[in-house]
Amino acid sequence: MNNTRKENLDAFLKVLDVDDATTGGGSASCIAGSMAAGMAGMVARLSKGKKLGPDEHYDGMVKEFKALQQALFDGGALDSRAFDQVSRAFKMPKQTPEEKA
Repeated sequence: MNNTRKENLDAFLKVLDVDDATTGGGSASCIAGSMAAGMAGMVARLSKGKKLGPDEHYDGMVKEFKALQQALFDGGALDSRAFDQVSRAFKMPKQTPEEKA
């Protein structure tokens, strides 16, 4: 499993972990959007050959939905990493004026 895929899977599993607050709405939205794009792509692929429109039209849709699916899924890992950094910043000391700045 490549590193990006593992990060994406980790982000997905964090969304499901009630004890982990590092992944929230952004990652959940990315993952839900990725699943929706995947389903839309499947519908477009299944519509080919049904005389509902030119097959080329559906080929283009499948390609676009596949790219969107991957981009959204990758966004879940990116959001999780970004929120991790924000969480670390909130935990930093805030005693002196310099630390508070």
